[in-house]
Amino acid sequence: MRSAFLLSLILGSLMAADVELSLANGRTVRGELVQDGDMVLLRSRHPVRGGVRLVEASYAKADILKRKEIPGAQQQYDERKARTPDTVPEQCTLAQWAYENCLREQAKVHAERVLTQDPENAWARRILDNCGYMEVSGKWVDEAEHLKANGLVRVDGEILAAGLAEARKTYQRASLVAAAARKKVEEARGVAGNKPKNAAAAEAKVKEGTAAIEAAKKQQEDIDAQIEKLRGENLRGEAADRRDKQIDDLTKRRAEAVQKQREAKKSSEEAKRAATANKNAGEKAKAALPDLEAALAKAEAELKAAAAKLPADDPLLAKKSGEGETPSEEKPKSGDKPAGETPTKPDAPPVRRLRNGGE
Repeated sequence: MRSAFLLSLILGSLMAADVELSLANGRTVRGELVQDGDMVLLRSRHPVRGGVRLVEASYAKADILKRKEIPGAQQQYDERKARTPDTVPEQCTLAQWAYENCLREQAKVHAERVLTQDPENAWARRILDNCGYMEVSGKWVDEAEHLKANGLVRVDGEILAAGLAEARKTYQRASLVAAAARKKVEEARGVAGNKPKNAAAAEAKVKEGTAAIEAAKKQQEDIDAQIEKLRGENLRGEAADRRDKQIDDLTKRRAEAVQKQREAKKSSEEAKRAATANKNAGEKAKAALPDLEAALAKAEAELKAAAAKLPADDPLLAKKSGEGETPSEEKPKSGDKPAGETPTKPDAPPVRRLRNGGE
């Protein structure tokens, strides 16, 4: 039952037509016809290093202005191969076209043909590298199979022994943990040292505010006494007018004294809250320091242990502790392009260093 199902999938894939759709928005898309109906489903193939990435997209039938069947990649390859001269530039161009159209084995054939005529041809070597092959003892072999068989892995373009790659990851993780622990300790020490000073400064402001409140209150009381005295005087005429003016002036001064009390009280309350907050923060940081320092000691011990598993000349050890980078995933190479684009000559292949075994 399972075999019959797999066979039907394979036959369906072989019989699926490649089509070109002209869309109402002006775009033209090509791909393998997977589903036909009110919605047309196309599957396009895009080369990635050593493999193929399949992308499916749906298009409404109403948005399709024109549709025509086009030769599949294999048929186009056969036609191109038949008319391609056996010269280095032409064979390179065909190898590049085959790679970009996800014909990996065919690309290998023509790239290797170039190398028989020009062993150092950078274009052909780059194509083989993009197709996922590597040169071992003068032969181009499937990189994934070779690495697996020899306990090697590729990390950021460099081929390493699997054990070394894992040791590097462990060191990088330990380095980040140690850096984070070190930062927490430094911050806690800063808080424990500075917050008490800030609290003392805030408490001094509280005292200043209290003194300002008392002074303004005393001024208000003196003014009230003067106003009360003036109001008790029995005056008439110009003398009464002068008294009333004095009372008005004193009333304004009294309002200013009351406002000073309010402002001083507000400032004092803010300073009191700041003093409490700084004092609490300092005490909290001081209490947390032993645990943070213990965590830092543990992290640094783990970092030291991880470093001991690396070769003495490993480039990671040249970096300061805590500056390790998280392991990054393999990035697509510049030669990885969607099928159907105009072939362009790729750059020369990068030099790869092998450490602890491997070709």
